[in-house]
Amino acid sequence: MAEQLISLRQISDNPYQPRVVDDAEHIEKLARSIAQDGLLQKPTVRHFGSNGAHQLAFGHSRRKAFEWLMENWKAQGLTDRFEGYTSMPVNVEALSDEEMYRFAVTENVQRRDLAPTEISKAIQRYMTEFHATSKQAAELFGMNDATVRGMVRLLDLPEAVQEKLDDGTITQGTARLFHSMQKIAPEKTIVETLKRIEKEQGNTLPEEVIEDVIDRLDNAVELWADHRDGKPKAGYHGWLLDMKNFPNNLLPVLDGQAEKLTPDQVEHLNHPPACAACPFYTKVRGTHYCGVKLCHQRKTAAWDAHALEQAGKRTGIPVYVEADGGWRKLDWNDKPLFEKKHKDLRLMHGNGYQSFAGLDDDLVLVVATGDALGQMRHISTSTKGGKKTEKEKAEMRAMKIYRVKRLELMWEYTAVAQGMFESVPESVLKKLNNWRNIMIDDRIPETLQKASGSKGADYQRRALVWRLIMGSSTHFRRESLAKQLGEFQKLTQVRTPKALSNRVAEWDAEIETVAKAVSTETKKAKK
Repeated sequence: MAEQLISLRQISDNPYQPRVVDDAEHIEKLARSIAQDGLLQKPTVRHFGSNGAHQLAFGHSRRKAFEWLMENWKAQGLTDRFEGYTSMPVNVEALSDEEMYRFAVTENVQRRDLAPTEISKAIQRYMTEFHATSKQAAELFGMNDATVRGMVRLLDLPEAVQEKLDDGTITQGTARLFHSMQKIAPEKTIVETLKRIEKEQGNTLPEEVIEDVIDRLDNAVELWADHRDGKPKAGYHGWLLDMKNFPNNLLPVLDGQAEKLTPDQVEHLNHPPACAACPFYTKVRGTHYCGVKLCHQRKTAAWDAHALEQAGKRTGIPVYVEADGGWRKLDWNDKPLFEKKHKDLRLMHGNGYQSFAGLDDDLVLVVATGDALGQMRHISTSTKGGKKTEKEKAEMRAMKIYRVKRLELMWEYTAVAQGMFESVPESVLKKLNNWRNIMIDDRIPETLQKASGSKGADYQRRALVWRLIMGSSTHFRRESLAKQLGEFQKLTQVRTPKALSNRVAEWDAEIETVAKAVSTETKKAKK
């Protein structure tokens, strides 16, 4: 190391300096300190080029302070040092480019409050120019490996998001959510979401805005996060997201859809990677999403076909085809047919709750065809295919009326019980009413929402009552509406007006009459 007095004109900045904007107040304060006490720590430089040119390794602010003194020391009446501050004492060393970069990082990133994207660019430049790994960059920048990778990913965000991150409008946590979101949303949506966050600042958390926008994306599918073995799945009965040996051979043929797609899209749909490794998969605040709905639909069809194949191998029962004719699903008391493996039993995709050994009855349904139909002990009222009896037809008509009246009852009762939430602020009511995970059959019909004005506090209170009581009612089997009303009252401790109780009794009677009705022609034929 050699100490020299070198003209300022021969000293240029470190080319790896992350920040180019100087704090004028800081520079002047430093300059006055140098004029009063001298230069307490000499900058380090290296030879660069010819004609005595040098580059600063560190000491950028001190060089700027010397420039300020060179122009102002006389006018300010300051002490003359170092040839009127036209030259600066420095230590000269032989330094490599990487060493120069390290000095710049030490001086700036670890000592000054750089903007997040300035740090990100500095990290990226180090990894690119010096072929450093994220682990090596982590050591230099005083971070862990995962943080370095996260910082570099910030540079993938749209410029608008980076600007709001640097000026403090959004946090790095929100920026990371945007990075996850952009895998399933176009840039236009990202920018619009950013504007909405600014507009709703103070009223709604950025995380809530982002989740709300994602939930409304047409092409995104929310996946199933909670599974008993701790691994996320593509649906309640879907495949594991990290599954590598997915049955791609069972994917449906694209047919005419391929004409509207690019070759890359066709390739992706025909040979999709494991979901967790897919560029269109993301995770936002613990919720998993697929960004290509068509791909998810195709994989779901393939997974259903795979489930049928595996069930057929385990049970020896063939898969249903159209040539098998009419069918009815087996009920629980038709178990002897299943145990005997009747030759006319078939498997099809469906949800049967049959509880037969060796079958996932949430995916695979056992049905009777041909001669097996005549040996069934009970004719299910929810069967499909084949010729339905008059009794079945009557029950179907009754179920249709029941489902309409059930929703009407629930909605009428919400008007009775909404007072229990009278003191809850509207903003809180809206946050409590999150319908994402509620099945379509249990949601308030859109006609009722529109008629009651779904924005106001009254509606929000009724919606909250609806959510509270819906577990005491069922869409899938016919039950006494009067009994359900009793359950509502027991749950909420809110009594029902006599007029509603009377109307419910009339509905039950009407439904029961329809269920027992059998056509006159059928009765005559039996005689």
